[in-house]
Amino acid sequence: MIAVEQHTLKVTAAEDVVKVGHSTELQLQWAMQRHGIALDQCRLIAWETHQRWVQYRLGLLSKAVPDGYAKIKVEQLLKADRELLLVMAQELQQSGDRLTDTPSPMNTAMPRLMTDPRITMHLLPLPSHQVQEIQPWLGDLPGHFLKNGVRRCRSFTTGLAVCEQQCGKLYIAWAVWKFGCTGI
Repeated sequence: MIAVEQHTLKVTAAEDVVKVGHSTELQLQWAMQRHGIALDQCRLIAWETHQRWVQYRLGLLSKAVPDGYAKIKVEQLLKADRELLLVMAQELQQSGDRLTDTPSPMNTAMPRLMTDPRITMHLLPLPSHQVQEIQPWLGDLPGHFLKNGVRRCRSFTTGLAVCEQQCGKLYIAWAVWKFGCTGI
């Protein structure tokens, strides 16, 4: 921070760091809109352009995801926004465009980068780490039993991963014998 005290210029470290709450979707929307207002006031990115980016990201929060995937989280939206600004800064720095040019190069770059794979990869649903329920008939596998819907191995008590490695071939052979199919 720069301050003038008794006719001298004094440089000090900034004391306050403003933290914006984004724990709810409404707070997140307000934070992103304030960001858009600041960019618009600096004539870097037009309000309409930034608002399209905000609405696109907010729409992803309520979008249905495929089975086995988790809903998109706020952290992913924020990471995509940071990545968009970083990629935009790198590209504009390499091109030599001045931010004071009219129209702003950021305003023309943003719509193009909204669909760039380097940005959209952060907005994809991530696989969920939930343990999927095993069908009740899997308890019929020789040497195995079901406990609370989870297949347990009588031979290997160290866990399901060891069981899957050691008993995997047995399981496939048993399923082919019992059900006459290989698409398990």
